[in-house]
Amino acid sequence: MGRTLLTGASGYLGQRLLQQLIRTEEPMLIPLRAASAAEFARRQQKILRALPEKSHRQVEFVHGDLSSLREILKSKTDEIDRVVHNAAVTAFNVDEETANRVNRDGTVEMLKLAQQCSRLQQFLYVSTVYASGMSAGVIEEKIFDPRP
Repeated sequence: MGRTLLTGASGYLGQRLLQQLIRTEEPMLIPLRAASAAEFARRQQKILRALPEKSHRQVEFVHGDLSSLREILKSKTDEIDRVVHNAAVTAFNVDEETANRVNRDGTVEMLKLAQQCSRLQQFLYVSTVYASGMSAGVIEEKIFDPRP
C-alpha cells in the first residue's frame, strides 16, 4: 500500500480534504510548517483532534515547509503514490514576494518532489483564491472519490 502526501492540512480546506482522504485508510504523510518544536506539536494535535481516533495511526507528520520537503522526504519518496498539493497563501493582502514564494515556487518544489516519487500515480493540485478566473457566483464544493 502506498502513501498520500497532503500539504496544507492545517488550513481550512486542508482539514476537510484530510477528513475525506483518511477514509481511504491509506497512510497519510503530513508536512507541517512551524517555527518551533512546540508549535509543531500544537499544530499536529489540532489536526489529530479533528480526526477519528482510530485513524491517528494512519497519519505521520514531518516538520518542514515546501522549500525543504525534497530533502526531508528523500528517504520516503518510494512510498508516496499520491500527492495532494493544497498548501498556499490565500490572503488577498499578502505581499507579492510571499505569494510568489509560497504559491508559485512552492508548487514548483512539489512538482520536483513528485518527479522523485517512483510509485506516483496521482498529483492533485488544489488552487482556490488565486484561480477563480472570470467565474462569477457560487462555485459548488463537491466531494470527490480520490481513487479512479
